[in-house]
Amino acid sequence: FNVINGGLFNCKCCNANLFTSSTKYDSGCGWPSFYDQISPASIIKKNDNSLGMNRVEILCAKCDSHLGHIFEDGPNPTGHRYCVNSLSINYKENE
Repeated sequence: FNVINGGLFNCKCCNANLFTSSTKYDSGCGWPSFYDQISPASIIKKNDNSLGMNRVEILCAKCDSHLGHIFEDGPNPTGHRYCVNSLSINYKENE
C-alpha cells in the first residue's frame, strides 16, 4: 500500500495495515476518524449493544483487537466515520 505524501495507520497489536492518512479527517469528536478502511478485508464489523446503545464495533481482522466504532455520519465518498481509539493504532510515515 503506497500512499503518496502520507502514511499508514496500523494495528498496535499486530501491525496490520488498517487506514491510510489520506482517509483521515477531523470529525470534531476528539478521536482519530477515517472515512474508509484500507481494504474490505482489514476490519471486522460486529453489532455492539453495550451501554444501552446500538452501535457497530470495529475490530482488526488479523488479531481481533478492538479499534472503535463505525457510524453513518461521515463525509463523502463513503458517508462512514470510523471512530478509532488512538491507543489501538500506530502511524508510520511513508519512506
